[in-house]
Amino acid sequence: MTNAKPHAGHALRGSDNEWSKMRLHAGLSITALAQRSGLPRSVVGLIDQGRLVPSPEEARALMRGIEQA
Repeated sequence: MTNAKPHAGHALRGSDNEWSKMRLHAGLSITALAQRSGLPRSVVGLIDQGRLVPSPEEARALMRGIEQA
């Protein structure tokens, strides 16, 4: 597992939903959370933007990824 972090000088950004807030609080990029959760980056990005409601399985995977941070 890689420890993906944003490039120097790049700020983490997110939308105003709970998944995005939890990801940012954990200091994770969308890519890092996707790697930690095992979900595709595109799915994590859509959830982070509030454009996709995660299934229960996806929600558990996201929480595991956030808790690993």
